[in-house]
Amino acid sequence: MLDDLNFPRKTQRELMWFSTFMFVLVALLVRFAINLQTCLIMKYFHIRFEYRVFGNILEKGGRGNWSDWKVILVFGLGPLVAFGLGLLVIRALQRSNYLAWKSRLFLTWLAFIMVLFLPMSMLAGVFFYDDFGYAFANFFISKLIRAGLSLFILALTVFFRPLWMELFLRTAYSHRIVDQQAHFIGLIFILPWMIGTLIIFPFTFIEHYWAWLMLLISMGLVVIPIFGNREFNFKIRLTKTDKRVVFKNKLSLFGYIIAIILLFLLSFIRIPM
Repeated sequence: MLDDLNFPRKTQRELMWFSTFMFVLVALLVRFAINLQTCLIMKYFHIRFEYRVFGNILEKGGRGNWSDWKVILVFGLGPLVAFGLGLLVIRALQRSNYLAWKSRLFLTWLAFIMVLFLPMSMLAGVFFYDDFGYAFANFFISKLIRAGLSLFILALTVFFRPLWMELFLRTAYSHRIVDQQAHFIGLIFILPWMIGTLIIFPFTFIEHYWAWLMLLISMGLVVIPIFGNREFNFKIRLTKTDKRVVFKNKLSLFGYIIAIILLFLLSFIRIPM
């Protein structure tokens, strides 16, 4: 894949790794924000739990007999809010023509993860009763109904894959890329998701966040052209060409690596609430 684009291999590798770091950091940021919102809501309801940076652990028997509204506020509101905000970010990206390519790439990953958090949480909720899965199972007791609804929402999500292709193509910082769209998508979108999911795996494995892991893996149904859309030809208009280098120096590259390591260490924090 690196030989297909008319760019130096070093530049292509840097683009791939930069997009990978963006995916990882945004995925952790969204997870942290949703988890923090859940934490604040549980504090409001005086629910006893153990706060962790990327997941709250309820005390044994802490769920009790909750009302439907309490369940949806605690476990369902986060993905719903993320979905709504993600749509607003998409709208902003479509309207803006003068964002620097790095900012556009960050916001595109942010929109992608926030919007897909809800449908992929529904899919994960069919098999796991953590986080959104608990609210999902509370409203739809039958696993068959949950599976059917999840597959329907998943089909709609995959149907809009061309939207994400167009948004990621608009992150190109050179007009030369526009003529090689499929290869650029692999470099900036598909490979970063694959590598980024592997990087996040230790975060999910150590704390047994299986629903979160399945959520990330399920995004591959949209990332990888499994159901078509292998060949596409979008008319992309780049109104601003940004020729700045990806990483200014090796220190900036190591800075992203150190940030991810520090976030991994923070995931071991335990605060009884």
